[in-house]
Amino acid sequence: MYLPRQGHSRSLMPFLKVRV
Repeated sequence: MYLPRQGHSRSLMPFLKVRV
């Protein structure tokens, strides 16, 4: 699980979308 509060949220946001 990724923390949306981190500064890397932008990099993980699209990654989660592709994973889901």
